[in-house]
Amino acid sequence: MAITDGPYYEIPSAELAKWVDGFGSEHWWSVDGDRYITGWVGSPCRGDELAAVLRRAARPILVQAPPGETSATGQVIGADAVKHLGAPIGDSVYQIDRKMPLPTWADDTCFWMAWKGESNEWLLAEDSDATRTFSTTTTTPGPVVEYDRR
Repeated sequence: MAITDGPYYEIPSAELAKWVDGFGSEHWWSVDGDRYITGWVGSPCRGDELAAVLRRAARPILVQAPPGETSATGQVIGADAVKHLGAPIGDSVYQIDRKMPLPTWADDTCFWMAWKGESNEWLLAEDSDATRTFSTTTTTPGPVVEYDRR
């Protein structure tokens, strides 16, 4: 089922970048399934790197609304409305043995998204494991390398 088959919102990529920036550059994110974003930055990546790619895209993004939110019909939202659209990624994890503890990332918020006008859907998720792992590591974005394709 496509995002547009159910309740969804639209957000300008610059507004999503603003929201991501609110977490700070040391907060890490994972993107799964989007070739544009992962063509510019690896996954996981720092928030400032993801925000820069989102600003560069300058395109609207569709975000799936939470279950039961039937009033969402593609309205344009801003950065202040993003948080309530996500769900803990652990909510979609099927556990065979319920006595086992949930993974450390189970409370990370995830969002189901698509670039407006494209059928490819992708996942944006907070990455608390990467945030913890790299909290004592200084990372800097690498240079954009242009290749001569002659």
